[in-house]
Amino acid sequence: MRDFVVARPNLRAVLDIHSWGQLILAPWGHSYESPPDREAFDDITAAMQQSILAVGHQFYRRGASIDLYESSGVSGDWLYSRMGLLSLLLELRDRSRHKFELPPEQISSTCEEVVPALLDVAGSDWVRDRDGDGIGDPMDNCRCVSNPDQADADGDGEGDACAGLVDATAFLADDPGGSRLATWVDYDGDGDMDLFLGNDGPDRFYENDGSGVFTAVDFAALDDPGTAQAVAWGDYDNDGDPDLLLANLAGRVRLLRNDNDNDNDNDNENESDRTFVDTKQDALRGVEHVTSAAWVDLEGDGVLSLYLVTSSGPNRLFDVGDTGSLLEIVVEAIADTGNGSDQTWVDHDLDLYLLNDGPNRLLRNDGDRVFSDVTQPPLDAPGQTPAAAWGDMDNDGDPDLYLCEPTGTDRLLRNEGFGIFTKIALPVAARSRQTSWIDIDNDGDLDVYLASDGQNRLFRNDGAAGFVDASAETPGDTSGSSSGLWSDTDGDGNVDLFLVRPENGNRLFRNLSESCHQWLELDLRGTCSTSDAVGAQVNVRTGERNQWRQTGGLICTGGPAASLHFGLGRARLVDSLEIVWPSGATQVFTDLEVNRRLEEVEPCAETPPGENVELRLGSDARVSFASVTEGGRTLLSITNDGPAVDIDDARTLPAFPPI
Repeated sequence: MRDFVVARPNLRAVLDIHSWGQLILAPWGHSYESPPDREAFDDITAAMQQSILAVGHQFYRRGASIDLYESSGVSGDWLYSRMGLLSLLLELRDRSRHKFELPPEQISSTCEEVVPALLDVAGSDWVRDRDGDGIGDPMDNCRCVSNPDQADADGDGEGDACAGLVDATAFLADDPGGSRLATWVDYDGDGDMDLFLGNDGPDRFYENDGSGVFTAVDFAALDDPGTAQAVAWGDYDNDGDPDLLLANLAGRVRLLRNDNDNDNDNDNENESDRTFVDTKQDALRGVEHVTSAAWVDLEGDGVLSLYLVTSSGPNRLFDVGDTGSLLEIVVEAIADTGNGSDQTWVDHDLDLYLLNDGPNRLLRNDGDRVFSDVTQPPLDAPGQTPAAAWGDMDNDGDPDLYLCEPTGTDRLLRNEGFGIFTKIALPVAARSRQTSWIDIDNDGDLDVYLASDGQNRLFRNDGAAGFVDASAETPGDTSGSSSGLWSDTDGDGNVDLFLVRPENGNRLFRNLSESCHQWLELDLRGTCSTSDAVGAQVNVRTGERNQWRQTGGLICTGGPAASLHFGLGRARLVDSLEIVWPSGATQVFTDLEVNRRLEEVEPCAETPPGENVELRLGSDARVSFASVTEGGRTLLSITNDGPAVDIDDARTLPAFPPI
């Protein structure tokens, strides 16, 4: 083979397919070192996997020492390091007792699978001629995936090429500015992100038509002349749509229920088929100086609680009663009086990290409303910390923490496990007011975006647990930003940016980055857990990379709890997707297609036959049915108005209407 290669100076790539290739290519065909062009090797392997599946209907898993993997390296690979060739060895391994010594009948069938697949890959977009030299270029497969037809992305009437973040503020009609906060939320359940603006004056709502074009929608309940101070979305009544908790600077705190408005005939283009109803909660009267609000499921029982952080006096915790009324609960451990500014909730059982004008605190949720103070340096470092965000920057399964310090210097803390955090150097000193963990380029590593009084910054993750300053790649005029919110507003797979600028006018940017990277969007809908699945954890594995996310609480923007975005790099398949629901239910999906949006509904655990289930009713409830039957069998019988009844021999019961 070496002589064959040397005799062909125009050779650009070598693909060698065997059942035990190292015996043929040793000692210069294999190395455990990763080549600098590793993603290109992964691309070809992924393409071969899909082509073999299409041609031979045989699925081969990818990865080291499995069925199909690239055996190429740097120093140990003579073809790559000495000849500059794309050297790819694909191993097809027998799964039965033969292992590497394939019998003739399997060798024949392997060739029948591989040869047509190889021809398919060679003639595909993966190796097309991109530079016009007549030779395929497999190592350059990046393309503009977000705007291939160069459509008008910014509303100026002209086509736009792929050029990073493009100003699309023109698609946000009639924005008066003066916003103090904003959130992305799918308030109408149509699958795209709408925009709520909390203003210095009447608040505004903008409905997304699905393509990133927004129309102002009027709601009487939002016509509040006060200055918005805190917002939190959560389905407190568990009816499937997000409700709004809104606090203003004057001390008014309201819970607005999101309802269908069946009487709305939509004659007015600025009206919606939904309405917000002020529930006039007595428990919220007199609550003042709220700086942060969050809906959390503290016990994983499918019932939300409301936690309010205040800048003076104790923080407040409220449960939702049987009739939808908020009931204040006193939990001394989290009734902090440290002049609070914000809150973040993290981990499966939702631990609380409190941000104060003073030492911050990490409070571990031990269950049954018991919290333990487990704060250790450097988590307790004093300072003015208006915002923080958790994100797994190194894909090790532990959430890391970014702390904003507008009057000092921001801090990045890597989670080493066991409650130990290490300070990580930033590429440049930064002072920010709000931060977001986002994968701006869909390469599978979380980047950091900072909103600040001065120029905003982007720290791009280099994939090796470090960051580089990529602020020059972001729009220039972003000064005076109080927050930056990211969401895929137009469904193209790239996260877009909305900047809240109280004094200089809000701005909307569409992400038209040139990319060869894939993505996955995941929406979760709880059944046994809360409908917005607060606290659910998700693991997405592609090859050797495993990404961890958690719904709600990680980034305190008050935004939607259950929508998660994953950049997948050049992976052509999601090897596995694991969802751990707050109720304890777990789902695992394998071999998923990429570049799409999924909605998964939580499976409720079934009750084994013969076991009793207790149905608890509120003290004011009255039973309006006598029995539930299925196939002639009585599953549930109720004969009185007692607080608890038995369900005999029940499996999965139909959903009962509210009582």
